[in-house]
Amino acid sequence: MVDHSEVGSPSYPRTIYVTGAARSGSTLIGEVIGTQPGVLTIGEISLFWRDVARGNRCACGEVLTDCPLWSYALQEVCARIGISSADYGDLAATRARLARTTRPTELLRLRRTPAHAWPDDVRLLVAATTWLVAAAAEKAGADVVVDTSKTTPGALFLDLCGAEYSLLHVMRRPEAVVSSTLRSRGVERGNAESAPPGGSLAVGVARWVWANLNAVLVLKISRARSAVRWDYERFVENAEQMTLELVASLGIPPDSSPFVGRTVELGESHSAVGNPGRGGERITLREDHRWRSELSATDQRLIQTMTWPVVSWLGGQVR
Repeated sequence: MVDHSEVGSPSYPRTIYVTGAARSGSTLIGEVIGTQPGVLTIGEISLFWRDVARGNRCACGEVLTDCPLWSYALQEVCARIGISSADYGDLAATRARLARTTRPTELLRLRRTPAHAWPDDVRLLVAATTWLVAAAAEKAGADVVVDTSKTTPGALFLDLCGAEYSLLHVMRRPEAVVSSTLRSRGVERGNAESAPPGGSLAVGVARWVWANLNAVLVLKISRARSAVRWDYERFVENAEQMTLELVASLGIPPDSSPFVGRTVELGESHSAVGNPGRGGERITLREDHRWRSELSATDQRLIQTMTWPVVSWLGGQVR
């Protein structure tokens, strides 16, 4: 392995960084935004090294090391800084240490420290991830990537990479998120290790509150160039307008051709980590109302009561 500090690093692609709670529709939103010219949805890149070390699959169906996009990117990482499959586990371990959502202090300290003074494993992780994402964007012909990692450490890690990024905070009504959490207990699908975890009603509420409060924290402590909050239920009604406005604000010429009313034609997905994708499909966007029948009236009132302070504080945008 070569010393990556001796190798010039590419610029990290401009990024739309999605924040919010798991099961809030970030995978779908990322794929819809990815229909726009010059935009590549890469999934939860904060977990990429973990999943490639485990032999997990890309949303396109191929094992990550065999995927046309990610195999090219990994070959570039190997050629530029000498990273091979034997190193993926070490990179994953470093990223896991930095990704502890309860302790962003290490990333904040690193951000204040000159890069040459970072620990070797951090410098290597930053270089490998930068080369990886830059090569994937180059292969796809993209100028902008969508990262659905959602966590505070994920955004702070972009600061270490020198990325220019905008925040997209997705809020879905808590009843729907909690119902999805309950529904997914014990369910295995796709990359089982990458699927958002199930849990109890209390756990689902706690995750919703914690994640959305952290989305506010990201806005305050990250170096994002801009931020916008989306109500998921409003998105499924106005996906075309909201998507085109977002990309136009980033200087990307918007393209309405994938949209016909609420129907959208998705391109092939290479979302590396996260919920199984719907790439290559024509889908009609609809609000998921299963929570109305899956949750008792008592549970619905309980969820609304426990989450009301956050909903109210953030402007009551979740209906």
